[in-house]
Amino acid sequence: MVTVLWSLMLAGAAALPATAPVPKDLERANAQAKGAAEEFLKAMKAEDVQELMKVVDVPFFVDGKQVIKEREQVEALFIKVFRNKDLTQIDYTIKEVHPAAKLPDLVHKPQRELAEKTVGDTDRVVLVVIGKDTVVVLVRFQRDGKAKVSGFAD
Repeated sequence: MVTVLWSLMLAGAAALPATAPVPKDLERANAQAKGAAEEFLKAMKAEDVQELMKVVDVPFFVDGKQVIKEREQVEALFIKVFRNKDLTQIDYTIKEVHPAAKLPDLVHKPQRELAEKTVGDTDRVVLVVIGKDTVVVLVRFQRDGKAKVSGFAD
C-alpha cells in the first residue's frame, strides 16, 4: 500500500468527470499516462506552477485527503507547497502503470474512495518511487484523447 509523503490542505468534493475512452492500444495508453506523470513530476521538481497546471485537470485528488474542484484552488495549493517545501532535490523513478480499476489493490480504502471520484476504470494509476516511498499519480484520459494528471497520493 501507499505511504503518506506530503501533507496538503484544501477542501473540496467532486463528481467523476466525463472522460474519453482509453486509447485502444494498451501500450499507447500506458505510454501517454507515463508521459503525463513524467511532465507532472518534472514540474514538481522544478517548482514550476505554470508547467504543472498544463498537465493537471480537475477534479484533482490530493494526498488521500480531498478532491479539489477548481483549477484556481489546485494552483493555489501548489504555490503554497512550493513556498513551504524544497522539491528541487527529489529523485523519482516511474515504476509501473496500471489501469485505474486496480485502485483497490494500490490505495487504502479511505484514499481510494476519494481517488475514484477523479478517475474511471479505464484511466491509469502510475506508481512512482520517491526515496523509499511509493507515490500514486492518477491520470485521466480527456475527451480530446490527452492524458492529464488528476491527482496523487503518497
